Amino acid sequence: MVFKKYFLITLCLKAIIITGCGSSQLVDNQKNVTREYFYYYYDAEDVVNESPENPLTLSKLRLNLSDASKIEEVMDSITNRLTIHFQKSYVYADIKGIKNIKIGLIKFDMIKTEQRNFIIATIDIDDPEEVCMSYHFQGSAGGMQTYNRLGANLLQPSYEYPFIDGVIILYKGLPMQPLDHINLNGILVPRFFEDVGYRAKLRDNN
Repeated sequence: MVFKKYFLITLCLKAIIITGCGSSQLVDNQKNVTREYFYYYYDAEDVVNESPENPLTLSKLRLNLSDASKIEEVMDSITNRLTIHFQKSYVYADIKGIKNIKIGLIKFDMIKTEQRNFIIATIDIDDPEEVCMSYHFQGSAGGMQTYNRLGANLLQPSYEYPFIDGVIILYKGLPMQPLDHINLNGILVPRFFEDVGYRAKLRDNN
């Protein structure tokens, strides 16, 4: 009788473990993001106004997303915020074509390994008038601020477990070529922007 009870308890425990693992795998396959992490939009406008001597320190602003947001939805929200920034920058100059800049997600690619799956996102900066080449990517401070803003927002370096493992940034559908002050060519990875996330965390205490 005791052996029978022990056998039934063992079966129940195995069923619970198998069910739990299945649920976790389902969430992973659906690309649902964790419910316990807050995604951030990294910006610099307030920082420049407060501390013009250090324009490369970004501020972390919490993104308002639903708890069950999928990775595609998170990325769409981030690229929409980046698009708004790029369109509103240099508004005082009344630049032709600046409102036509659009930053969007093209696709995700998955690299499967025995340990885990690696996710690489491809983003395109659609800039018909090539405004970015004359403004956003120009200058040592301005170019580096654009580089940090793109990398920190798209890769979320404060995320404990990688949000995505890398990002490829296209410009008008083509690979970015190295520029005078920044290099967005190839695959950018979160560790490139860990110091940006760390400085933002110290500044905003979040």
